[in-house]
Amino acid sequence: MKSRAEIREVITAINSEIDADQNSEYRNALEWVLDTEKDPNNMTTKENWNTFRKSGLLLIINQFLHIFGWSICVKFSTYNERTDDGTIVDVYPARVKFRGFDEKSTSKAYLQLSEYMDKNSKELLDEAKN
Repeated sequence: MKSRAEIREVITAINSEIDADQNSEYRNALEWVLDTEKDPNNMTTKENWNTFRKSGLLLIINQFLHIFGWSICVKFSTYNERTDDGTIVDVYPARVKFRGFDEKSTSKAYLQLSEYMDKNSKELLDEAKN
């Protein structure tokens, strides 16, 4: 089996051969593979912003940040409100003048968070024990 360094070297070599303009999706996929390596102690795993957002955690965290006039903002290049899907192009902290979210958005986030907890409760419990 190849080491992480060897795998990284192969992917980097492939990545350098790809024409960024014609194959940007593929380039992004390779960059994602490079970025998702775990730390040496297996204590963290990089996730993507869409997973974080769809778990309901973004809105819940933003509710807390609103107390201090801050928010984590997500910018989409495309977004479909009906399916709540889009391509995230930027995530950044921002100062905000508003506080809180509408009831529909908050209820949706709590449902998403409950579903996330239901799906991941065993893994979260095992992590907490170890």
